[in-house]
Amino acid sequence: MKVVIGLDLGTSALKAVAVDAAGVLVTQAGAAYPTSAPQAGWAEQEPGDWRAAALSALKTLHDALPADVQPLGLALSAQLPTLALLDERGTALRPAIVWYDGRASAEAERFLQRIGAAEWYGRTGIVLDAHYLAPMHAWVARHQPKLLERDPQ
Repeated sequence: MKVVIGLDLGTSALKAVAVDAAGVLVTQAGAAYPTSAPQAGWAEQEPGDWRAAALSALKTLHDALPADVQPLGLALSAQLPTLALLDERGTALRPAIVWYDGRASAEAERFLQRIGAAEWYGRTGIVLDAHYLAPMHAWVARHQPKLLERDPQ
């Protein structure tokens, strides 16, 4: 039996599925991970928790598959936009700022004041607010600048 494996890094859990060539679900598995809220309106997750959840869900999925399975491919999806800053080795520099985190409102407003909401929308196709990567990254640059100054050596 040939299958495609799908992994979805969701808001609260990693979901894994195996689907056959006809699109029929063969089996599924999942593993949850926590979200922390260090302050009101903030939402953070540890990227290491995502990795652990993926490994756990894949192991459970593998163990539930028939012995004759041949994986044909891997499909990935994830919660977006979520800002995960990594060093050159792939180690998280800080907890990821999850898509529904609202801390970067002031940074989003500064972008819009500088560029204009209509121009921003025209260039990007989004109505900019604190839940997008540019404001999140600007928040890190303003409040945790040393994270972005790391020497890659």
